Amino acid sequence: MRKSRPIYDVFISYSHDGQATAKVLGQLLAGAGLKAFETSSLPGAGATVLDSVREALTESDAFVAVLTPTAAASPSVAVELGGAMALQKPIYLLSMLGAGESIPAYLQHFHRYPASRIQEMVQSIAKEAEPLSDSDRASLMHVYAQLGIPSDRLVLDLVLDPDAAHRFASKFTEQTGRTVSSERLMRELMRLRKMGRIPKLGRNSIVHTTK
Repeated sequence: MRKSRPIYDVFISYSHDGQATAKVLGQLLAGAGLKAFETSSLPGAGATVLDSVREALTESDAFVAVLTPTAAASPSVAVELGGAMALQKPIYLLSMLGAGESIPAYLQHFHRYPASRIQEMVQSIAKEAEPLSDSDRASLMHVYAQLGIPSDRLVLDLVLDPDAAHRFASKFTEQTGRTVSSERLMRELMRLRKMGRIPKLGRNSIVHTTK
């Protein structure tokens, strides 16, 4: 029998000089009710670890990079962050850099918190991870119905086209005032479809949802 995979809320990316901070961050996230993935908890090495990293990155709802001098120049951290970007994850940077150390240009537009504000960052992540309310789900269904694209095709479009994914998430934000990643909205859409609560698309796109 295949073992069930653990589900993680937050993926923590870091280099060796950020391991202690990553552990503290994981403990703070746990205190906020969130399960964090960080590689030091994995036994062994090789393909199994790489598979676990890929699965954790895919399944998590948010991504945090512990930005130390080594991490800022780390190819592996850059690859993990690129994966988070492709999956439309909310991305946060916990900066451990000193006053004279610059942040790489490709990182400058992400949410960035200094180490002194680590608790504030945890609170922000926890707020983003809050379950969608019934009102949020109704807004998601409204956005879906407006697009008029069957759910399977819509999810494929959003995966293959980052701009379309961004527009989808932006429409949800316009409806609710809440910022949620397109990847999380897609997962919720598929969950609602399995529950039989997805709107049935008619000629004019917007129709009544099933009860």
